[in-house]
Amino acid sequence: MEPRKEVHRSLRTDSEREARVRLPAVEAAVLAELDARLTMGQSQQPGDVFSAAVALAATRGVSYRMADDLTSGPLEEILARLDTLKPTDTKQMARALLGGVEAPQLMLSGLVEEVERISAHDNRYKSDTQMRLWRNPRTR
Repeated sequence: MEPRKEVHRSLRTDSEREARVRLPAVEAAVLAELDARLTMGQSQQPGDVFSAAVALAATRGVSYRMADDLTSGPLEEILARLDTLKPTDTKQMARALLGGVEAPQLMLSGLVEEVERISAHDNRYKSDTQMRLWRNPRTR
């Protein structure tokens, strides 16, 4: 949970017109960060937690990398990620920036949904009946 009642972000402009233009993007970024932090803190699904960690790292302008990958890379990258952390950041943000979330393993129970997600482009024009017929052999 977010302990603050209000979140303040600078729009880095003194022009009200420019501030109104920048506001939707900044507001969307703040809401995305808060949503990802909430998902990381409350979700029990490893896939959801991993996706939230990737999204949190993206809000700071870095790609998510596993801790093992970071330690085998240059020290400057680890230091740069540590520099992006703020004193008010939560442990979820630290885990996201420093690779503290393990990538989820694909379980057999989620295989049909994963195949459907991967095949979404191929199935985009199928009707409900066609999708049902496509799904049936995969769910057995």
